[in-house]
Amino acid sequence: MRILVAGTFNAGSQLAFAINTIKMADGFSKQGHKVLIVCHSSKTSNFKVEDLRIQYGISSELKWFFLPQFLLGKRVSNHWGFALLALPVVIYFHPRLIYSRTAILAWITSRVGIRTVVEAHSDPNNKQGYFRRLIEATYHRGYVKWITISNYLKDGYMEKGAKVNSIVVIPDAVDLAMFCRPNIIPDSIFTTDNNIVYAGHLYDYKGIPTIILAAELLPHYNFYFVGGLKRDVDRHVRFIKDRGIENCAFLGMKPLSEVPKYLWSANILLLPPSLNHQSAYYTSPIKLAEYLASGTPVISSNIPALRDWLSEEQTLFFEADNPRSLANSISELTTNKTLASKLSRNGKKLANKLSYIKRSRSILDLVEKL
Repeated sequence: MRILVAGTFNAGSQLAFAINTIKMADGFSKQGHKVLIVCHSSKTSNFKVEDLRIQYGISSELKWFFLPQFLLGKRVSNHWGFALLALPVVIYFHPRLIYSRTAILAWITSRVGIRTVVEAHSDPNNKQGYFRRLIEATYHRGYVKWITISNYLKDGYMEKGAKVNSIVVIPDAVDLAMFCRPNIIPDSIFTTDNNIVYAGHLYDYKGIPTIILAAELLPHYNFYFVGGLKRDVDRHVRFIKDRGIENCAFLGMKPLSEVPKYLWSANILLLPPSLNHQSAYYTSPIKLAEYLASGTPVISSNIPALRDWLSEEQTLFFEADNPRSLANSISELTTNKTLASKLSRNGKKLANKLSYIKRSRSILDLVEKL
């Protein structure tokens, strides 16, 4: 089957949204389908498709089509602009299915009768026009399903008028081949002991201030932050310098293919989203499944969204936004080897259910039922 996968990211992006979309395309491809990814061109002019294959750890069978970021000196919008540029590609490729991470394109293709699956995790209280189009699309003749990541979001979309039985909840996934700890473990990239790692963006609502203040309470532990935009890295570096905190290191953004070795080298991985943000009720972070697959024990904030997917069998919960609670949990897990082993073992079992292959297969099953 010919499947067109569309997303409004730049080729080479390290955003979770981009990684999720590309990995889903790879999942479709590995099941024997002919897949074309449509996205924006890279910010750099010298990149190659082979570089993307290595960076994301994806199949060479995937094909790409790059839309310009700018036209006539103006940035192409992520809604109507992207959709109008993508439509000629849709006509040329003639897909049997479109998997869209952009609302307006999904609204158009489902309206003209092309079978369309849309994935969106927007807040149900979104007031923007594209969100209203998403709700409308659930009534179009080509519409298949709206994929989202929590029952909170599903219920919110239904309250806003989405068609009954039009939405399916599927958690985010992991590339098991990339993130599972190998039998022969590579040498640790850290030269210290008691290495605590967070991988992902450094926005405050991700719980970064809580980690930093917990690190201040644990001077004999070493905290490493993998990822984040430069402006966020710089902001947090200034903060730790002002407070005289010396056991935090910000390593910056890394290609996806390099992230697993940081997870394998850690003693503990941190997943500390804040409760003081609406996403605490619906987030399903990609790093959750990646963390679990790595086999390194995980400490998570006790927020409703994570409780939807995790229990005390797979993670050690701490009180969200409480640095002392996080510090105590880190101390407990580093000294309780039995608990650490249990979390590692059960985490890997859960991760095995969250592969991109299984996620893409579940979506194709929905299509085949029509």
